[in-house]
Amino acid sequence: MNSASTRVPGPTPAAPVSEEVLAILLNRADATDLAVWRVGAWAGLRGAETISLAAGSVIAECDEDGLPALAGLDAYGRPWRIPVDQATYSCLRPIQAAADGGLLWPGLTPRSLSIRLRRATERLGLPRMKYADLRFRYAKCVLEASGSLVVTNRLLRRSAYLGVVAEVPWDELRSTVNRLPKLGRRSQGQA
Repeated sequence: MNSASTRVPGPTPAAPVSEEVLAILLNRADATDLAVWRVGAWAGLRGAETISLAAGSVIAECDEDGLPALAGLDAYGRPWRIPVDQATYSCLRPIQAAADGGLLWPGLTPRSLSIRLRRATERLGLPRMKYADLRFRYAKCVLEASGSLVVTNRLLRRSAYLGVVAEVPWDELRSTVNRLPKLGRRSQGQA
């Protein structure tokens, strides 16, 4: 039997989401989806990290400037903390208040995040995407804003996977996050 005729195509590789597609997606999202999509696209969280966020994971004032951050544990139980922009925090605040100390999105799984995103894009007539595509968009934007693989890997919480543990000053991480692209008014967390 010819091996070419029995080959099964692999999964579609993730690709960064374009800013135009992201703007349409965010402008049409309800409050819950807006917060979930922003966590993927502006904080670069993996699906498992997103669903594990609890009310205590969203830190309102974590640095001397009083700017917000997200914190959690990675798959190995190691703590992580990353700065987020004010617009993402504004989207998360009502979700955090409603969580009453529990998970921000109870009942969601990494798979259901991608299904939810796929259905939203189909409903809007947008290209099909997975939740991981939002993380890849974040990685692309962080690399463009920082020009540094070390900063990008630190914000993506990938340094342990690469065998490189680099300390990056918090000010440099915050500065990079502040240089990420902004979108329209609605996607900035404002009604």
